[in-house]
Amino acid sequence: MYYIQEDLVDTAREEDLNRIANARKLTRMYYSTDYKDTEERRAILAELLGGIGENVAIDTPFHCDYGKNIILAIM
Repeated sequence: MYYIQEDLVDTAREEDLNRIANARKLTRMYYSTDYKDTEERRAILAELLGGIGENVAIDTPFHCDYGKNIILAIM
């Protein structure tokens, strides 16, 4: 596979570094919640992700760089 310049993302910009730091913070919060606390876990995922459907859960460990590029929905 070959990459061109447009395929690459410059993650050294402050805006991107802040997004990554926020995603790390939210995933740590998600890890620390009780599995049965579905309301809190859903609220964290709603803030972290770009979109989330009903009855969606993510098991841990879960890692992501930005989160907002991920949309989960049941079709």
